[in-house]
Amino acid sequence: MLHDRFFIGNEWTKPATDAQFTVKNASTGETVGTTAEAGTAAIDAAVAAARATFAGGEWPRMAPSERARIMRRFAEELRNRAPQTAEAVSTQN
Repeated sequence: MLHDRFFIGNEWTKPATDAQFTVKNASTGETVGTTAEAGTAAIDAAVAAARATFAGGEWPRMAPSERARIMRRFAEELRNRAPQTAEAVSTQN
């Protein structure tokens, strides 16, 4: 599995460098994937995009009941993905 882009500002962006880190299976040492390393520029861009999206977006102006509906849907998706997430985290820890 290779992740070579960052999702920033609602689009996939190429990292500023080719630096990557390897994710290994903790029990076998086998490589299970690689991912791009986020440098300062990518982190700053992600934070700036998140702040701009929040400030200019709908979330702060939504009714609490609408935010709650969205958060319940998000929680449901997390529950649906729990088995895959648990396996992925367990493999690398």
